[in-house]
Amino acid sequence: MYCPSLQNFQNDVLAFTARLAEFEKKVEPLSYPDDENLLTELEEIMSFGLESCHRINHEIKADAELLKETQTNFREATATWCNQSWIMNRARTKPRGFPGDYQMLMAIYDGVPLARGLGGYLDRWCLQMTLGRAVNSRLELAKTFLLAELSQKTKAMKVLDIASGPGREFRSMHSQNLACEVEISCLDTDEGALEYVRRHVQKQTPANFTFHFSSHNAFRLRSPEKVIKLFGRQDIIYSVGLADYIPDRLLVPMLASWKDALNPEGCVYVAFKDKNYYDEVEYQWLMDWSFVQRDEQECRNLLEQAGYDMNNVEVGRDQTGVIITFLARPAHMLQNRFSQMKHQPSPPIRAANSSVKRTSVDSSSN
Repeated sequence: MYCPSLQNFQNDVLAFTARLAEFEKKVEPLSYPDDENLLTELEEIMSFGLESCHRINHEIKADAELLKETQTNFREATATWCNQSWIMNRARTKPRGFPGDYQMLMAIYDGVPLARGLGGYLDRWCLQMTLGRAVNSRLELAKTFLLAELSQKTKAMKVLDIASGPGREFRSMHSQNLACEVEISCLDTDEGALEYVRRHVQKQTPANFTFHFSSHNAFRLRSPEKVIKLFGRQDIIYSVGLADYIPDRLLVPMLASWKDALNPEGCVYVAFKDKNYYDEVEYQWLMDWSFVQRDEQECRNLLEQAGYDMNNVEVGRDQTGVIITFLARPAHMLQNRFSQMKHQPSPPIRAANSSVKRTSVDSSSN
């Protein structure tokens, strides 16, 4: 059946790829992407492509099969150029089975383009996207939370990090003078992520930190008995990325099991992305990278369904407005000790044709 909207979109894709091809001619193949004028030009080209994606997404989103097919066709049509980006190519090809693997997270944390030539400029464009900034902000909040909890303890603490990824929140903690013994269990299905923590992060932590590693599937931790059997009761259970990939029907029992596997004065810390503050089309169309779409109230509802008393939960935002954090602890321990967990002014979603915050480039990782 002839569809004018799809025909118009196909014409837009041809125009988009033609502009990418012309842009590529201006870029030295092995050059480092530090020409700000070229980056500005690329931003305009990418905005043009995303505007077209937004229009067709609105037109056909009710037809899930057609939407998926059209997104796939778009990525195939743009592969010659977009797959030169290390970030886009990794998200699209998913070498470890999913787009947000630990190496992807490290690339975003470091904020340094890994490709060269056209791919390097596309990497820079990706790094300054809304979620690129939010993921770094989320990491800093996790560091602040952990230090706030551990710095005031003298007794031994047990910490369970669910979907630990590269464990960057623990890096450089060797400089902290923490009085308590800390036993950290890193849980991740990706053995590569666990090996990274074992080889590169563990040695940058204080001598009183002990690490354990488990590749158990977090999806199966849907009862407190299972959590306790595998790891024992915990003082801190936290997860800062996993929840955005898990449907409600699985996440509710997981959240409940975390709460019920705590020691009497333990706490649960979990982070979500708020769908109202980032543009899902950018990630779905360009990268084949999707998240469960939730706003703050929907996240609150999940916690309530899992048995959390929301009167005992501190809710916070990161500076981008995207990341919502929930810190649940026993009522008698609520003291607003985690000063960063306050509502921040939240910016609106960045439209596809609007400017983004320009990030500087550095040839060395942080």
